[in-house]
Amino acid sequence: MGKVEECKFFFQTLYKFVYLLGTYLKPHVAILDGITMGGGAGISLPGMLRVVTDKTGPPTISPVYLVI
Repeated sequence: MGKVEECKFFFQTLYKFVYLLGTYLKPHVAILDGITMGGGAGISLPGMLRVVTDKTGPPTISPVYLVI
């Protein structure tokens, strides 16, 4: 079985941090350049100011084909 308590602690800490970023009163800037996904997007998007370039985008997910 997995380490349930460690997982709970990780996600509690992560969600508290994202909440703090989204409600922080001082302005802060997230600069997004290139593929933005996962934790990088998770801590950048709730921020007050976001700067993106023409290279910024979500990851490309390859389709999975099932042959039966």
